[in-house]
Amino acid sequence: MQAASLSILCPVRNVEHEIGGILQFAAEQTKGLATEFIVVDMGSSDRTVLQAVWLMKERGLHGFVIQNGASLVPEALNTAIQKSSGEYLCFLFA
Repeated sequence: MQAASLSILCPVRNVEHEIGGILQFAAEQTKGLATEFIVVDMGSSDRTVLQAVWLMKERGLHGFVIQNGASLVPEALNTAIQKSSGEYLCFLFA
């Protein structure tokens, strides 16, 4: 697989029911681009992480889900930036 040209960084917390729509929207907007999706969970108490992993696998999206513990948005974004490999970064706030 070629290197990602775009990294979409998405800090999330307790969006179990919304994560599907979020990923679908981003995937549609980046159709045709080499894109990686980095979802950083900030200590969700629901099944956000499980849903995100399952949906990314089901939809064939390149990227990963990171459990960052109970953290704030800046900490989550720093983690995502460190893990990203795209030439460009895009921040998607759920």
